Amino acid sequence: MASQPPGRDYWKENYGYTPVFEKVEATDGQWYYQLKDFVGAPPKTRAGAGWVREDSLLGSSHRGELKQYNTIQDALEYQQKWRVVKLLNDDFGRMTEGDYNWLRELGSVGYAHNEMATLLLNEAKDAPWIVFEPHNFEKTEPATSFHYAGCAHQQTGPFSKTTQTTRPYDTDLRNTVQELCVLAGILPISKDREDWNGAVVFGGDSRIAVIYGSPFEKAKSDNTALLRIYHALENFCTAARYAQEIYICCDSFTFIKKVHGDSKPNNLELVRIKFDLVLFLKNNILSLPDEVQSSTKQGNFSSRAAAAAEAILQLLEIPFTGLTNQSNFRSAGLKAASWDFNSEWEHALHICALATQFLCVGLVSFTQAHLGKFEPFFIDTTIQELLLSGALPSPSEEQAAHIPLIHVSFAELTCLAVMTRGPVLSFSIVYRKPHVISSENKAKHDLICRLDDLLEIWGPGHSIPSVGSEEQITTVEIGGGLLYVVDPANSKFHWGPVSDVSDSTIPSFPPTTRMTIGAVTIVNQNCINDEGDRRACSQVLVNLGVCQDSYELSQKQFGSQFGQTNALFSYNQTYTKQAGIPLKKVELEATEGPALLQVLDCYWGLQVSFCTGIARGVPLRELVADLLLTWAAAHGMEVEIKTWEKKYQVLGAFSASTNFQEWALQLRKADKGVYKHLMEFAKDILSTLRSTGY
Repeated sequence: MASQPPGRDYWKENYGYTPVFEKVEATDGQWYYQLKDFVGAPPKTRAGAGWVREDSLLGSSHRGELKQYNTIQDALEYQQKWRVVKLLNDDFGRMTEGDYNWLRELGSVGYAHNEMATLLLNEAKDAPWIVFEPHNFEKTEPATSFHYAGCAHQQTGPFSKTTQTTRPYDTDLRNTVQELCVLAGILPISKDREDWNGAVVFGGDSRIAVIYGSPFEKAKSDNTALLRIYHALENFCTAARYAQEIYICCDSFTFIKKVHGDSKPNNLELVRIKFDLVLFLKNNILSLPDEVQSSTKQGNFSSRAAAAAEAILQLLEIPFTGLTNQSNFRSAGLKAASWDFNSEWEHALHICALATQFLCVGLVSFTQAHLGKFEPFFIDTTIQELLLSGALPSPSEEQAAHIPLIHVSFAELTCLAVMTRGPVLSFSIVYRKPHVISSENKAKHDLICRLDDLLEIWGPGHSIPSVGSEEQITTVEIGGGLLYVVDPANSKFHWGPVSDVSDSTIPSFPPTTRMTIGAVTIVNQNCINDEGDRRACSQVLVNLGVCQDSYELSQKQFGSQFGQTNALFSYNQTYTKQAGIPLKKVELEATEGPALLQVLDCYWGLQVSFCTGIARGVPLRELVADLLLTWAAAHGMEVEIKTWEKKYQVLGAFSASTNFQEWALQLRKADKGVYKHLMEFAKDILSTLRSTGY
């Protein structure tokens, strides 16, 4: 092996590492050096062998020594100072464009490239955290019987006026609650992460896991996890009191959970948590850590604290199937032989930590109306999912299947998505190994809630009382739309920006109803038709009764390249496929007066048998006959339709197989007013269906 090549001092001085080369003679007679290692470099930076010509190592030219890194971000990814310095030396102008243009100011005041690299590496090492000095908040507790004037909870009857009083404008609310609660009390208060109130593990795709992370076997001696729990609960209580003072909440707050079970697998539920339940948990930890020096008192604490925490977690999943009994605890493998205070202590710590983390993140979600991005001001990234991991002692795969965690993610609503203009933050109990979060499906969810909770979080709003009873409600105006009943038997409600239904035709309901708000239409799970078959045949299906699909020129591109000896020209056109327009729509938009009679005799309607599933084409007038009474009831025309039916046999004429044209002409001569109304009704019904099907 040859001695080290010239120039290694230059590497040490400028890049911080000493390269180690092996000299090899190639078949062309040239001597090459094979890069073997860097002395003083962390293992992550020793990126394998590379080949370098001997003359390229002389002097200050060192191009080609390793894989090329074209940006500062590439070099920072591997925490390699020498690469950062080299990029700045080689092309300072290009490297300091965009996000790194502030380096030019440092250069103008005399900073060397080596010093700039140090600053960049320190900043990258802290990323995505933004270290800050926390505020010294006065510790307080929320009131357990507080209601601000005009809140939604104090209404005993219909909400005839807006349900929220004017709140004082507070620009510090978001940052204050985030600092106190957003990651369950874990804040980047110093560069030394051992000073933090727990650990946060970042995964891919903007996912993180939160854990208080004290080894259980040391719990009796240092109580680290217990102190972190109590500190986080103190911060929660302070934030809750602050929210009360600016009329954000009363004696409780809400969160959105995913409903478990087979009956309503795609539902979310808006659930309320009372602050007295939180104080009950906090008070059971108040006398510690002094009390845990006694094993007897420690056991007493474990049962009391676990009961308080489980009362909170039961709001997420009923019944709560965590480590609440001896059989479940033994099945987790933590203490298979006995149920002594050590096992109970471990259980209590985890359950209390999990409940505390849930409370903190839940309050943050509440103060931003369960909407918007999850972006703590001290993290330079947007968080899409969280895994609240309690105080897990790194369980095995088998144990993890029995230990409850909480998954926090965004979920889409059905009809309310138009009002919320985005997904909502939801919570659910999961059982899986920490730091492994599976992607949720993108299904839309109905929302189960009470009216007062809905108005508190997404108000203001007011209700329209029923004509027959002042204690009943017909509709609720909220979020620029109307909320009304569509299925009284199942308490199914619908929200829409615009409602064409008269208030007199909508069923009324008491304001205390537990409602399910969702889309008007649902998927019939008993349908024998397989949608998968239709998708499999999609390539051979064609649109029926529409104008032919067409292609429209949407873009033109022209390009050229010139060299010393040649030139290249290119020209591209982009065509966009335009779907055909239904024939019904074309005819109805062009049809006025007597011409509508011809359209009503066209076989553009489709009649389907519920028994056999067989369909047949029918004239549009038969479709109008089926819907005429329903349409008249919705528009307050029931009396008129019954009168016309008795006098002119309207329904029979529309349903008759022959002589409709003759009947219509006779009606026009006998009563032009009735004829005009019926034609308007028919066109209104058909116009509603003009874009559907055949």
